Amino acid sequence: MDSGSTIHVSRDRERFSNFRKAPTGHYALCGSGKVPILGYGEIDIELSNISVKRPKKKLLRLHNVAFCPLFPTNLASLSKLEEREMDWNHKTGEITLRGDLVSYTQRIH
Repeated sequence: MDSGSTIHVSRDRERFSNFRKAPTGHYALCGSGKVPILGYGEIDIELSNISVKRPKKKLLRLHNVAFCPLFPTNLASLSKLEEREMDWNHKTGEITLRGDLVSYTQRIH
């Protein structure tokens, strides 16, 4: 999850559904440069299970994800998730949907 990204990005073409080729000239900014966006589509990400008593796989579908195989990492845009009424507490890692706890994140970098 990235609080500075304005788009979702994935490097893995195999994860996409409803894939469509990007128009010529689409790119994503990365550090001090830019990398081409080759297409857009949807991907599902698995959320961390918050209930040990009821182990149930929860998927979150990300829409309009940019396919950028040269981007250094995959990103879920916090601003895009906030548009869907999701929120992220970066101190606790809690992800909520309309105030209800749905998952956790781990700080990696």
